[in-house]
Amino acid sequence: MSIVFGLIDEVSGTMYFMNAEHPDIVLYRDGIAQFIENPNQYRKLGTQGQTGNICIEVFSLRPDDVIILGSDGRDDLILGKEPDSEYDIINQDEKLFLAHVKNADGDLEKIYENIANTGKLMDDLSLLRIHYKGVTADQKKLDDELKRLEDYKGVGKFDKYAELGEKVISDYPQLTNFLYEMSL
Repeated sequence: MSIVFGLIDEVSGTMYFMNAEHPDIVLYRDGIAQFIENPNQYRKLGTQGQTGNICIEVFSLRPDDVIILGSDGRDDLILGKEPDSEYDIINQDEKLFLAHVKNADGDLEKIYENIANTGKLMDDLSLLRIHYKGVTADQKKLDDELKRLEDYKGVGKFDKYAELGEKVISDYPQLTNFLYEMSL
């Protein structure tokens, strides 16, 4: 089985991933679609005789980056028939998918429409879109305030801890349970 799997740290934008014979991950950034370099190639899961270590790739996402993943069906298209023949013309250009992503501005429905309008699907097609929005100013402010709360608690400045805690509770009421558990 081919697979791409990974993890994205929502705060830092760091993406950790591994690809085992799956089509490459596409990065859509600033109107440009490109493959994310994957120097370590692994055999499909379940391949016998596989030896060696596994390396996890690391990639830094920027705010508003879009990651597009797709099954083999994204490239497996019948583009038409050979002239004077019954043989199908099969897409051999994996960069065609990059054009679909760019022309669709990273929108999955439009990407699918572009693929379907280019040729006949030969294989199943699945697409996944991940939009990394980055850390908002509110998230950064909250993270800083929670860190200060921990610092106040750690050094025994409970008056500052209580004062900041009340402010955080009023600014972020959804955190009441979290802060209560932190104080236990």
